[in-house]
Amino acid sequence: MNSYANIFYSQILLISGGISFVIMLIAWKRRHFVGSAMPIALYSLSSVIWSWTYALHWSNVFRPSEFFWLDMTYVGVVLSAPALLIFAFSYTGLREYVTKRWIARLFIIPVLTLILLWTDPLHGLFFGGMRVYGDSMIYSGGVGFWLNVLFLYSCVIIALVVLPQAFFRYPRRYFSQVGVILVGVSLPFTANILAFSGIHPFPGMDLTPLIFSVTGLFIAVAIFRYHFLDIMPVSRNVIFEINKNAIFILDHKKRVVDANQSFRDIFDYQNTDLTGKELNEIYERLPGLPHPSFEADGETFDFLMDRGEKRFFKMSVYVLKKEKHGTDGYILSISDMTKEKETEAQLISVNEAMKMQLERVEVLQAKLREEAIQDHLTGLYNRRYLHEILVHALPHAEREHAHVAFILFDIDHFKKINDKYGHDIGDEVLRAFGKTLQENIRKGDIPFRFGGEEFLLLISDASREDITRRADAIRLIVQESFFVPENKSIRVTISAGIATFPEDGRDMDSLFKVADRRLYLAKEAGRNRICDRCAEVYHRE
Repeated sequence: MNSYANIFYSQILLISGGISFVIMLIAWKRRHFVGSAMPIALYSLSSVIWSWTYALHWSNVFRPSEFFWLDMTYVGVVLSAPALLIFAFSYTGLREYVTKRWIARLFIIPVLTLILLWTDPLHGLFFGGMRVYGDSMIYSGGVGFWLNVLFLYSCVIIALVVLPQAFFRYPRRYFSQVGVILVGVSLPFTANILAFSGIHPFPGMDLTPLIFSVTGLFIAVAIFRYHFLDIMPVSRNVIFEINKNAIFILDHKKRVVDANQSFRDIFDYQNTDLTGKELNEIYERLPGLPHPSFEADGETFDFLMDRGEKRFFKMSVYVLKKEKHGTDGYILSISDMTKEKETEAQLISVNEAMKMQLERVEVLQAKLREEAIQDHLTGLYNRRYLHEILVHALPHAEREHAHVAFILFDIDHFKKINDKYGHDIGDEVLRAFGKTLQENIRKGDIPFRFGGEEFLLLISDASREDITRRADAIRLIVQESFFVPENKSIRVTISAGIATFPEDGRDMDSLFKVADRRLYLAKEAGRNRICDRCAEVYHRE
């Protein structure tokens, strides 16, 4: 080509490199937030080196040697294919394969290629003696040249096989982004293949770096039109469309990257494209949605939403951490807890019903127990309860060196009352005496109906004289009171025998025998009297 054409082509190459340089800066700035930004920066750097060194070669402005800038283009050449391969793996969600060791191995042949190229005059392994003065492209060479060609085209072929998998791994709404990127990165290598095959409009001129400018335009469209490097698709392995939980993913700027079908079904987003929407837009439509801090991984929130019907939800927030620092984004998983809450409410209701039933049973049991230990006619305790009381009362009195007294009362001539007035009147007399006992005892004394017309008063911790005095006081009250059923005056008197623990006995049976014996002595002595030790009776005997 003539000098004017050389200058024009150099300027085009400089512009091409400039476009790639801008893409490189954008990608480098976002390397901490988007996993595939770093490979794009590396790929763009290879384009910058390739374009600008080739421009310097054609411009003849500064050329230390005939092939100096042409040899320097190989830095961009050997860098481009590995960078494309790393990008392909990162972009399609295969970043687990992109390890530091794998990258180091990937650049062994590129580094070896540059060494062989720049030291070729010493050994001839790269050009194999086939380099001709004035050539602006390298079409053939020695072992080093063909080893590099094989390696570069292997990387490109693998990358162009891996990249289309994004069509199957990502939702349909990402197809435009994937398609633009795929076409853009394949153009330079398509041009390179055509040049090597002899299909070339300008023989002797490498159009590959020029095509890089076109690639840069495609990547620019992907960035500014389809949010590449801002909104990166996350592998569909992360979002299971069959998952019953509503899941949506945010990028590091809290913009919606993706949402599964359950989210659309539950929150009525069937015909709305969520990609790129700010989180605030979601809150406007779903005001009941919790506001996470996005600082701690695993935050959980329970919330209620009423959109015609009340539904309970639980939201969990997971932070997608980068390997070194920063975040890739956030996963919000929302589970519908309505059925669980309804079941919980039902269980609570059942538990409350069971609790009320148990309370009724306890009341009934208490009532049955009262009936079991009470005399149904007088309401006083019965003999059975006396046994229960004495099991604890007598050992306690022994430990405390206290007195426990039995006062055994009997209604005098009760059989005559029954015979003369009938059993109904007799029952009234029994009830009346039971009431008298209850009204004329101190706190802590316990009255019992012991059977028939016999009653027993249990007194704790009182002196013998006090016990006798209180028993006689009850006798006097009964003697001075007249029971008047149906306008009939009936004179009632009582007799009583007293036994005291521990002087008269140390158990219920012995105490009762002593009290019963003394009651008998009181009746023998003329009734209507109290017998404690009944000294006068013993004296008479």
